[in-house]
Amino acid sequence: MPIARGIAGALLVSLMVPAVAPASEKQSLSLAIAVQAARGRNPRVAASQFAIEAAFHSADQAGKWPNPVFAAYQETFPGAVPGTSQFIATISQRIRIGGQLGLAGKLATARARVAQTDGAASLARLTLAVQQLYVEAYSIQETLLAVGETRRRVQELLRALELRHAEGDVSRFDVVRMRMETESLAVQERQLAGDQRAGWERLAGVTGLEVPATGWILDDPALEPAGPPALATTSHEQASEASGSVDARPDLVSAKRRVEAAEIYEKLAGRQGIPDVTVTLGYTRLDPGFNGLVWSIGGALPLFDRNRDARAAATAETHRRERERAAMTREAIAERSAAWESYRSASEALKALAADTPDDLVVMARVAYEEGAMSVAGVLDAVRLQLDARLRRNALSERRTRQWFQWRWASGMSQEEISK
Repeated sequence: MPIARGIAGALLVSLMVPAVAPASEKQSLSLAIAVQAARGRNPRVAASQFAIEAAFHSADQAGKWPNPVFAAYQETFPGAVPGTSQFIATISQRIRIGGQLGLAGKLATARARVAQTDGAASLARLTLAVQQLYVEAYSIQETLLAVGETRRRVQELLRALELRHAEGDVSRFDVVRMRMETESLAVQERQLAGDQRAGWERLAGVTGLEVPATGWILDDPALEPAGPPALATTSHEQASEASGSVDARPDLVSAKRRVEAAEIYEKLAGRQGIPDVTVTLGYTRLDPGFNGLVWSIGGALPLFDRNRDARAAATAETHRRERERAAMTREAIAERSAAWESYRSASEALKALAADTPDDLVVMARVAYEEGAMSVAGVLDAVRLQLDARLRRNALSERRTRQWFQWRWASGMSQEEISK
């Protein structure tokens, strides 16, 4: 009996210290490196850059005069006037009047600026996606670590119970119960390992990085310069719900520029009802011995198509863009408020949990066990409670960090602004 009590006591001491895993060959991956890799490797970034380049090339071309048309022809009269021929050479230039060329140039420039802000919005969304995937993968990593440590501790406790059961010191029920708990933790650990691998793959798909065979070790994203304030500080002193401006969000800037482009197109559609003028100048020679000048001015007569439908469609498009922008702004404000409230509540809950849940619960259970006031099964309950508390802290920390990044995006803050 004293020997068994000594073995159990020694194993309970091991419950106070996290089990040391063998040296890992996993490669470290920080959030900053993941974001940088995504910005440099994700095909969406390259696609947006090509869209911007194409839009600015179109802007350079827009507003230019159409090329003049050169024509030359000769006419003979063999039946009526033998030996007489006429040669004519002309140059025709189409002229768009009413300021159409200037508006076309402005419209193309406005659309290029839209492509530019679309690219910025795509980059910002990509950054947010990497942050959210990284936070999720880190949370799985910490959960897996906690469950693995708990499983190893319970396995050691199971061995102690099996020794004491062989000596008739504990019941078979306690041994079976402890074994089932160990198996349950092992299954949970295997499931989490699969979730961790899936999280790595999702992160790799966005960043373009190759997942190492041994996986990644992720750093705490809350400790990044762009992460949330330290939990010990008062969050309202570090930032406020109204910080930043939703109008600075790249997607809302892009929506504003779409409205501007639609307004320019509406003006252009009104001017396009003015017919183009075609001016022609040329030289004519009628053999023998007659030279002359050829000129003409022509244009379409707006009798059947007066461009009314195009103008009405352009006006409707402007109104649609304005309403879309108003809806996006309203949704952005709501998104920012919701993210801030979720971040704030998670921060307060995490503070309360840290204060109410002692980290030495297993030590307290050990002391009670050594004094005969608690059974070994009671120590197992303490271990389980400690694991539950750790998992709750981990889940709240994930929610807090995730909502901080979401609030930052919704507030229109750039990576550089948050780092200050």
